[in-house]
Amino acid sequence: MNYKYVDIYLYDPITKEFMAKGKSDKNPLDPETPIIPACATTIEPPNKKDGFATVWVGNKWEYKEDHRGEIWYNAVTKTMVEIEEIGPIPENYYTPDSPIANPPDGNYWVFNKQKNEWEPVVPLYKQEVMNSFSAYWEIKNTTPYTYDGHRYITSWRDLYNSIYSTMKEGIKTEYRLQDYDGNLFYVDLKYMKDIYTKMANIIDEMYIDKQNLQLFFVECNDYKKLDKKLQEYLNKVYE
Repeated sequence: MNYKYVDIYLYDPITKEFMAKGKSDKNPLDPETPIIPACATTIEPPNKKDGFATVWVGNKWEYKEDHRGEIWYNAVTKTMVEIEEIGPIPENYYTPDSPIANPPDGNYWVFNKQKNEWEPVVPLYKQEVMNSFSAYWEIKNTTPYTYDGHRYITSWRDLYNSIYSTMKEGIKTEYRLQDYDGNLFYVDLKYMKDIYTKMANIIDEMYIDKQNLQLFFVECNDYKKLDKKLQEYLNKVYE
């Protein structure tokens, strides 16, 4: 018995995307009427089109944008994501090289879509800096101290306290110090007092700078001036 066969075009049961061309099944009850399986049609799809998927919609084939595998920036989650579904790019998605996909460091920036650039929110910037100020202060206090060509193995604050404790024990003819490279050397009382006096002056200078910076942040509302002032403070070396 001769059975009639026709060309069929299979599509994915979920995405409806064209998958492959095939042949209909034979119909033992009616040899002249081939069986068309589910997720298949006898309508031939159009030629493949770059950037599009051929999808079965209702009773016809349609082109739909296909960006699967592409990496885009999700402005809502602020993360790079890979497109996994057929269709146009969702709203609030941007190419990885767009300005919005490359926010500056810090949580105080908002994107101005009209200007297509990031702008700082000064109150948020102030709050972030003030919340982190104790960390900045700690960095200043724990930087290894350099004096008379020697970079000491301890921070200036620890060295200051150590000298203070040592000198309280009583007058000695010489004292042993160790620099950052582990070298030991001996100094007299005058040298120790000079270091102590210098470090006491640094304490006063650092405290004044800290107070001035905090006051400046309270009074100023210009982001560029605020950031410049902060960078000057962070990069200042106390000698």
